[in-house]
Amino acid sequence: MADLLLRIAALVGAAGTITAGAAAVYKALRRIERMLTGVMDDIADLQYERLAQAHDFYTDRGWCPASKKKQLCIIYQSYKAKGRNHLTAHYEENILSLPEEPLRKDG
Repeated sequence: MADLLLRIAALVGAAGTITAGAAAVYKALRRIERMLTGVMDDIADLQYERLAQAHDFYTDRGWCPASKKKQLCIIYQSYKAKGRNHLTAHYEENILSLPEEPLRKDG
């Protein structure tokens, strides 16, 4: 019987150690999650700035090359996937509707 009690005590001690270790791992993972969330927010802010800058530039210019349209669509999709498309929803449509080469002037 004493042997059984010793084994139970050892199991309880091991369970306590495992619980403490799991709590430490959980705490570290939460800290990493907060850091990654901050980085993702920063990336989304930079994406917004790039999309706004490109929208202003290309709409003022009146045309946008197909390669830039493709790059901007990729940035926009990533931005939208972060749930932050409320400010740029019309940018993609405006840029995609632009001609891909400057209009030729007859002269």
